[in-house]
Amino acid sequence: MSKVNLSSVIFYRGDEDHRPVESQLELKGIESYFKSIRFPVKGPTFLYGHRNNAVPYLLQLAGEQGKEAVVVEVHVEIGNWMRQKVDLTDDAEFGISQTRFLSVKRAKRDLSALISKEWVRHVLPEADPDWPKNSTRNPWILDHVIELPEFKHLAVIAYQVETAEAGSFQCATVFDLDAISMIDGGWRLQDIDVVL
Repeated sequence: MSKVNLSSVIFYRGDEDHRPVESQLELKGIESYFKSIRFPVKGPTFLYGHRNNAVPYLLQLAGEQGKEAVVVEVHVEIGNWMRQKVDLTDDAEFGISQTRFLSVKRAKRDLSALISKEWVRHVLPEADPDWPKNSTRNPWILDHVIELPEFKHLAVIAYQVETAEAGSFQCATVFDLDAISMIDGGWRLQDIDVVL
C-alpha cells in the first residue's frame, strides 16, 4: 500500500520551551487560514508537495497572532501509486479506478475533460482559464467532482490553488478521513494528542 504525504501547520500557545501548554491540539485544514477562496467542505485540505510556499505564510501568520507553530505531516493511504498520468480506463498502470489518489495536474486528457465538464457547470471558464493544468480560485467545485462515479472511490485529490494570501501553491483535500494513517508533529508534539 502506498501513501501520500501531506502537511499543515498547527498554531498553539507555547511554554518557555516552545512546547504546547495544552495536552490536545486540533489539526485544522488549511481552509481555515485562506479566506480569499472557498475550499471543498467534504474533507479537510492540507498542503501537498515539498517546499510548499504556503508554509512560510502560515508560520508568519502564527507569529502575527502571538502563537507558536509547528509543521505537521499527514500520511494518507492511497492503495496503488500511479507512476504514469492517469486516465478513465481500468488499466493497471494508468486507470483512475486502480488508485485512491488523483493529482489533477497528472490527469490525461479524458480525465481532464470530465473534470472540466463539471467545472463549467458551476463557474464560467474565464474564472479559471488555465484550469485544470494550472491554479484554480474555485476548489470548492471538487465537492461536486468527488460525487461523480469515476471519482467516488478517491481518498485524496491534489490540485493547485491561487490565493490572495500566499499566491499559488499545491494542496490536497482528503475525502476519506479513515485513509489517514498517521499525523506527526515531531518532537514538539510528543505526548500531545492531535485530533482532526
